[in-house]
Amino acid sequence: MIMMIQRIKNKLVRTFPSPNARLKKSNWYHSLFPHLREYERLSRNADVICIGSTPAKNAIDFKGVKDVNGYNLAVCPETIFYDFQVLKNYHSYLKKGGTILFVLCPFSFLKDSYKDEFGSKSYLNIRYYPILHRAMIDNFDIELYKKYVQNPISISWRAFAHSFIDSKYIPQTIKSNPDTPEQSTAICKDRLSKWMTEFRMPDLDPAHIPENTENAIKDNIRIFKNMKEFVEERGYNAFIVIPPFPMEMVDIIPADLVQHNLFQPVAEIGLPCLNYYGDTKWMDRDLYYHGFLLNNSGRDLFTKEILSRIQC
Repeated sequence: MIMMIQRIKNKLVRTFPSPNARLKKSNWYHSLFPHLREYERLSRNADVICIGSTPAKNAIDFKGVKDVNGYNLAVCPETIFYDFQVLKNYHSYLKKGGTILFVLCPFSFLKDSYKDEFGSKSYLNIRYYPILHRAMIDNFDIELYKKYVQNPISISWRAFAHSFIDSKYIPQTIKSNPDTPEQSTAICKDRLSKWMTEFRMPDLDPAHIPENTENAIKDNIRIFKNMKEFVEERGYNAFIVIPPFPMEMVDIIPADLVQHNLFQPVAEIGLPCLNYYGDTKWMDRDLYYHGFLLNNSGRDLFTKEILSRIQC
């Protein structure tokens, strides 16, 4: 009798999923965790995975590539410390001898952690609650976990509404640059100004980078060396990828700053590096959107370029 009741209960659950289960499939819930769809489609024996932050998220897209089982596991925003957390948690999805792409930009090494400053809630690390074990998450809060993962319908009245009515997911497609050259330049200057504020840089002279930011660079080099050892011990292939930036961004970042922030740390780590920063072949502004991010056309071309070089 008990077994019969349980079978009926299981059938009812499958037929009429709970509001929380429905909500977790909604576009609204995925808008809270934009990286989550890629993790949900992740399968074993992957040929290649991509790890990183915003530059990685906008540089690589495997979904349009045939004959390659690849996944972009980038999370925005993300520090190198959490690159390693993601790697430790998901490397086993790779096939034997699979490939890992670490995507970096000129400011990737300047952040060691997100703190409660500048009005940012990134330090709470809620973005990792659906994808990482709680033991791997700094500042883990069980109440936030219950709210965002176990019972997301409690987030707001909108959550309850979207558990019943939610539009079909349509990926955003941008195949050209919707901005004028003047708008692109303004966006790039604004983004650079925000980076300077975030990293407490008084100007663009590498000699004036504050001590705590220099310490973050050293810490991140150490973490990256540990990641290199981690992948080598397990027989994976690994590449650092530096994606292209449009001319509007390259022109306003001094070369000596890029050398200090990016190329020197990469050289110290010693992994093979596929560098496209400053490559004039990739400066066509029609490949970008929002100033400096690769659009769908640029992303498709760049993904195929990288795959051709790593022979995946």
